[in-house]
Amino acid sequence: RPRTPAGAKYYPYRKLLDCDGGNFSVRWGPFREAVAQNAADGFPLDESLLAMARRVQDEFQEVATGRSMLQVRVLLRQGEVHSLRDFCLFGYATALLIMFRHSPDFNTLNDIHGIMGWSEWPLDFSESSGWPALWRIVPHHAEQAKRRRDWSFTMSSDSW
Repeated sequence: RPRTPAGAKYYPYRKLLDCDGGNFSVRWGPFREAVAQNAADGFPLDESLLAMARRVQDEFQEVATGRSMLQVRVLLRQGEVHSLRDFCLFGYATALLIMFRHSPDFNTLNDIHGIMGWSEWPLDFSESSGWPALWRIVPHHAEQAKRRRDWSFTMSSDSW
């Protein structure tokens, strides 16, 4: 049975989910705030937000799967926050969503699904964070694309 590391320091869950504090880069806060404003506006296309999302994706694409599994260990207090090495699960998944919003691709939705672990573990607490509730958005667009066999639903409105 996994054990909690002796002397491990843990963040309050909200800070961990929002990626705030000393083990996370200060860049996550401005990205989260920009995403929150964009979500409040209905996710309109925003080139500056897309540029931020691409930087996040470029930095973490190669390590995202492994670090998303570490996120589970950290959430269950079986690993230390510093082991994430600045990886923000909800931030990375949201960056993929922003990229999908600008260029619909079913593989991007699958990437979000995989990185969030929706098939393996029910640990999407995004509604308890400052990030958008991805489990409400992503499956809806995937289901509509499968049903319609195109992206007309996703692309039909200026906002979601």
